Amino acid sequence: MQEIRETETEQLNPFISIWTKTRETVRYALEYKREKYFYFIILIAGILALLPSVFDTTLGFEIPIIVAILLALILGPILGFISTMIGAGIYLLVGKLFKGKATFNEMWKTIALTQLVSIWMAPLLLIGAFFTKGSYFSDPFATTVSPTATAVDAIIGIFLLVLGIWSIIISSKAIGEAHQFSSWKGFFTMLIPGVIVFIIAVVIIVTLSFAMFGTF
Repeated sequence: MQEIRETETEQLNPFISIWTKTRETVRYALEYKREKYFYFIILIAGILALLPSVFDTTLGFEIPIIVAILLALILGPILGFISTMIGAGIYLLVGKLFKGKATFNEMWKTIALTQLVSIWMAPLLLIGAFFTKGSYFSDPFATTVSPTATAVDAIIGIFLLVLGIWSIIISSKAIGEAHQFSSWKGFFTMLIPGVIVFIIAVVIIVTLSFAMFGTF
């Protein structure tokens, strides 16, 4: 029955259509894609998101590359799943303030779909890892960064900036579609939790600063 219904509507490839037909893609995926499809997205996005970090040796520790890759393969999906579910719960509650109609099941699947963007961005981050000073792929004895590495890093930075801005637009539309309200409300559904976290962080930092300086 599901296959028959799917043939009666426009079939979309979410990996491609998420960029230009975000709301249609979200609705299509929520109606026709099975849960394992969304779990697969979370798994791949989680691994790709963690790989650039485990290759960075400037974090104060260095581990064998095989161990680093295994960590990305194991921790990536776990952290991706946890962050997806937490984000879904937050956006569900905040969206209700705007009279959103999404269920938790719809919201976590929607958040998973938006991670298709990060899958597209991952190759750029991995390419950057080959040129970044302090990665597994750089010369550990080099004291300067080559002009080529600087140029590549700048180009990748520009692309990531553009993709980052567009990903915000995509996420706003996706959340708006899940909640059945406007993309602007979807944007503020994302913005409000970020503002709250920022304020809490500032308060904590200021409090700790006063506490530390007060001991001198």
